[in-house]
Amino acid sequence: MNLKDIQNLLTQFDASSLQELDLSDGTEKIYFSKQINKHSHTPSVTTTSSDEASPLVPVAAAMTDNKNNSQLTIKAPLVGTVYLQPGDDQPVYKQVGDHVAVGEPLAIIEAMKMMTEIPSTVTGTVTSILVKNEEIVEYDQPLMTIQPID
Repeated sequence: MNLKDIQNLLTQFDASSLQELDLSDGTEKIYFSKQINKHSHTPSVTTTSSDEASPLVPVAAAMTDNKNNSQLTIKAPLVGTVYLQPGDDQPVYKQVGDHVAVGEPLAIIEAMKMMTEIPSTVTGTVTSILVKNEEIVEYDQPLMTIQPID
């Protein structure tokens, strides 16, 4: 199953009345749950597929041009838990006022124990962070804004 199939399945699950979904085909296992885990934890990566070894899957974040002030809004490319720092004892990826270059990580979104890195697609300055660390985000939800450098 590829990432697009999983994202589509997660979107359908999120819209359904199901509380849990457990699928397995022998080599891969997918488990969805709408129950919120209230325990604070460091993001962890677990892969149940026998032939996958990549812990982070980079995904281009959706970007929207804000016509009023030419800022770009970085939006969540999938539903999940957003992490603004790589671990509990590590500094945040970016703060308001920080410079960001193309390819630098802005956040990680965890969905189904799969970590998806959200890299910057522009060079600029972070002007606002619109989510909190470990917040559950929806598809296309604004995460932060960046003022691009020409």
